[in-house]
Amino acid sequence: MDEAGTPKNVNKRVENAGKILAKAMELGMSPDRVFLDPIVMPLKFMQDQAKDILEAVRQFLLFSDPPPNIVCGLSNISTSTTHKNLINRIFLVMAINNGMSAAICDVLDTELVNAALTAELVMNSEIYADSYVRKVRK
Repeated sequence: MDEAGTPKNVNKRVENAGKILAKAMELGMSPDRVFLDPIVMPLKFMQDQAKDILEAVRQFLLFSDPPPNIVCGLSNISTSTTHKNLINRIFLVMAINNGMSAAICDVLDTELVNAALTAELVMNSEIYADSYVRKVRK
């Protein structure tokens, strides 16, 4: 966010995140120690924002090598919806696919955690084993 408030499109999200990362690096922080938040908006009220957020996440990874971390408040996407758990799961998997590295989420939602673990496996962030869910949970 900036003085104008919540970004309304991909370009503004990328611009704001770039400024934050540049300032952090200027102050001596390594990019991989920075967590950028694309500001997840409620799907029910701003449906067009979901795809913009995913695109912004993808573009944040292009800022530096190593790339910054990307985090979001996951439940924002399902605010005031009927199918919160399903929307959260699907959005998290899509965000992981686009490069999100962390989420503030309900870790007691077993299906959400399993979806995230499986997404990381499919994205080759974890080594496959038949017991990957049980192993990663330990």
